[in-house]
Amino acid sequence: MTIEAAEGATARRLPFETHRLCDRTTTLGAGVWEPLRHFPAWEGGITKPGREKLREEGVRLAADGSPKGVIAGLESAILGAGNDVAHLLDANLPGLFESFPDASLWLVSTDSVLLARLAFLRVRYALELTPDVHLNADEYESLRALSGHSLTQGVEFSDLIKPLLLTFSPGAIGYAFPWPPHTLVLLFGSSIELRQPDPPSLASLYAPSLMNLDDPDAWIDPEFWRDEFSPGDLEILLAWWVSRLNLVYAHAANPAGFAGNGLHNVAQQFAWLLTVERLVLDAICILSGVQSPWPTQQ
Repeated sequence: MTIEAAEGATARRLPFETHRLCDRTTTLGAGVWEPLRHFPAWEGGITKPGREKLREEGVRLAADGSPKGVIAGLESAILGAGNDVAHLLDANLPGLFESFPDASLWLVSTDSVLLARLAFLRVRYALELTPDVHLNADEYESLRALSGHSLTQGVEFSDLIKPLLLTFSPGAIGYAFPWPPHTLVLLFGSSIELRQPDPPSLASLYAPSLMNLDDPDAWIDPEFWRDEFSPGDLEILLAWWVSRLNLVYAHAANPAGFAGNGLHNVAQQFAWLLTVERLVLDAICILSGVQSPWPTQQ
């Protein structure tokens, strides 16, 4: 199979784009959510009863009022709301902005061409390396190579934002809410402590000590993650990170970049994409896997 990018060899489609939606000074209303209408979420994967269950779970998780509960509850509710998410945000953002007065809400939209190219990669991979897969109505759903092996599963890209939000670990500067294939990003405007008194759970007893901070001489420099940045600095960081993702995924999803003499090397492309996403996964695990507080200064 010969491959040529429709936009030409030198042009690049941008897989992701940032849209600033609002902060606590914004008057919420229909105009604020215009980008959400222009880039709707995909609703085909969750049934109506499933959405109702997600909304109920969101209420339950948010009931304790802690930042963890509120964020977990909002994530579940956003998934349950689908393209009715504007009503959910209108109702919940004022309270959220009271807790995070310097916060801002962003949409990171996903280009449909990225979805199409990743779907093409999934199908090509299955047909080339597992040619006994039959393309009929009953078996087409078995073409799940990206779903089974990749971090983003070819349709859900919120995890790509998380390494940025954990840059100043053991503090977090925001949270990425999946709204497939797009992402809603809440920038806190400052960093929030990730660590809990050790041990917070039985599972933590089994955790390796890579990020253990009991040692006063630990490698982490408190000056690095102290709140000496402004909310505007964090917004600049988000735009920069998305621009880096655009470079990586414009290449990863473009079959013309993995071709010799015009012939597409699907195994090479698939391996390159999975390697990138594994690096992202490792970064998230390391940066979020903290539990010990700083030692008390005597």
